[in-house]
Amino acid sequence: MAELAFCNPDILKWARKRLGYSVEDAAQKLQISNPEKLRLAEADEAKITINQLNNASKRYGLPVSYFYLPDIPGIERRQTQDFRLNADADLAFTPEMNRALFWAQDVREDALWLAEEGHYSANKLSWSAEGKDPAEVIKSIREAIGANHIRHDSVDSAFEWWRTEIENMGVLVLETDHHQNFSISGAAIYFEICPIIILNGTEPYKRKKLFTLAHEFSHLLFSDSSLDEFQTTVHQRDDREKLCNILARKLLLPDDHLARRYHPDIGEELKAIKDISIEYKVSRFVVLLALRDLRLISKDDFQEFYSILEDQFQAFREKITTRRRERDSSGGPPPHIMKTKKLGKTFSRGVLSALWTGGIRQTEAVRMLDNLNVKHFEKFAERAFR
Repeated sequence: MAELAFCNPDILKWARKRLGYSVEDAAQKLQISNPEKLRLAEADEAKITINQLNNASKRYGLPVSYFYLPDIPGIERRQTQDFRLNADADLAFTPEMNRALFWAQDVREDALWLAEEGHYSANKLSWSAEGKDPAEVIKSIREAIGANHIRHDSVDSAFEWWRTEIENMGVLVLETDHHQNFSISGAAIYFEICPIIILNGTEPYKRKKLFTLAHEFSHLLFSDSSLDEFQTTVHQRDDREKLCNILARKLLLPDDHLARRYHPDIGEELKAIKDISIEYKVSRFVVLLALRDLRLISKDDFQEFYSILEDQFQAFREKITTRRRERDSSGGPPPHIMKTKKLGKTFSRGVLSALWTGGIRQTEAVRMLDNLNVKHFEKFAERAFR
């Protein structure tokens, strides 16, 4: 006979409702065959099993011990309805999305604790565009971090460089994994201290992920919390989203750089766009839209080139989809790579520092590092400090 869990029914119900699961959906997630059993358990008229409680812990993103507390824990987390929305509501307003947002805020709480102990720098975002000329703020940021003098060999190296620089400005940058079903491109969660950027870690288009990082960073400059689906549409209707797209582009590809580099011979325009895309690690659509906004190409040329790029992108998408299937079938990268990608090197180093100096126990380090198995710690540390 299965062992029963004598947990707090009020917390069982609270944990489900805070994510937005219906009783029916939650029962399926917890592997409870009859939803009525879960409803009765939440009313203290039945008991779920230990295995089902462990499922609840995993699905609701809470430690098992929380379900045995005498009272509902005072955990305040921002939910999807608290955010600016630039995505389909069917994608954004889901229990999985809430769970990802809660997870990110839980990591932030760990980061704040590590900061108190001297293992992490949790600072106020060092830049703001509120009440200022946003374009000038972006220009100042590039100058301050030396972006004008950096050239990257690959999109991967560009992304790592920008992620590190944004983390150094006081932002916690996280990536989701395939288990989290994070269905949009990115999110920004503004806090005065240690704001958060969440990126879709399963995004197959590297330039898109880099641009999303810059876009969410732009939201934080306005103290925004936002859920975003990446759009390079010809006409962006939302003024704030349009502005953040422009600022993201200026951060990665400044106006003066673009104007200096775009002087193609007749018939060589698309090659020039491709060359700029390769140099600055942004998509060709981003370059083309910038050329239009700066009036460096005619409206007719813009429409013609946009149509050509869309056709090229469809072929590229099919190629990427094939590669992704092959990668998924191989099992993906090893855990030490996945966890550093997910948590970022800055936070990872803070956890390791606390562990090595006796500030936390190994079990706590495992939890902070997203349940990374101890056997992977050595390789994880090598990557985090690389």
